[in-house]
Amino acid sequence: NATATTKIYTLSLHDALPIFYDCLYDNVLKLRQKFSYDCATHIWDKWFKKSNYMCQADFYDSFFARTRKTVSFSSRILVNEILSFLKAAGFRPGQGSNILELGCGKGWLASKLSKFGSVTAVDIAEKTIEANKKIYSQVNFRAADVTAKMDYSSEFDIVVSMEAIEHIPYAKQSNLLNNAYKALKSGGYLILTTPNRIVCEQRKLKLSQPIEDVLSIEQIRDLLSKSFIILDLFTVIYNFRPRIIDIIWKRLFYPVNLYLFQKFIKKTNRGQHIIVVAQKQ
Repeated sequence: NATATTKIYTLSLHDALPIFYDCLYDNVLKLRQKFSYDCATHIWDKWFKKSNYMCQADFYDSFFARTRKTVSFSSRILVNEILSFLKAAGFRPGQGSNILELGCGKGWLASKLSKFGSVTAVDIAEKTIEANKKIYSQVNFRAADVTAKMDYSSEFDIVVSMEAIEHIPYAKQSNLLNNAYKALKSGGYLILTTPNRIVCEQRKLKLSQPIEDVLSIEQIRDLLSKSFIILDLFTVIYNFRPRIIDIIWKRLFYPVNLYLFQKFIKKTNRGQHIIVVAQKQ
């Protein structure tokens, strides 16, 4: 009688969990796409929040594909503020400045920044980056983790990161800022935007992306003070309740919001988003 030898392979818990997560992840992502976020987000938060690199990249590829043709009210306000600072600081279209964007998403801001010079834009979502290259050929897009070590060294005049740092775990947020610092020339500018933690908590604003490690003004000051000189820090965008009033206010009265009400919000710390301008020491 022939005897068969059976080999038994075992996996450690450390090796097995990512495989389990990846299998479950596909089904959770389908739920998020098909239904409202409420139920699926609960599952996501429980199993995948602060998960591995590939889960993050896959989520944002799907997210950006769904929202490719839309630009939110908040994004318009934030981009307007960023471009206004560049003009006020003496940067001019066609000047030939060297600009780096960390966490570029769909590439809309990078395309606006390209008017001021050469732009390199980095994001974790590889499929999104490939799509960006076809739409905005004037920008040098690169797929990479903005918290990993980068090979840029004192070569950029400006580093911009719009609504990205809050989607990085608290423990790794300093990595993004370290990359920005190393990439900037001496005296170069960092422009950073992020939701205002205190306002988000007080107004119970719904945040539905995998990682939402939002920062307060004090936390941002602490993170930046070691390597940068903070030149300006203010808040923008006020959210009204109920939501229908907020929608009417933002869509029908956009010019008033942009040029009058936002100026008032800047003088307080009640805006939903923080904008900070800092300079490399």
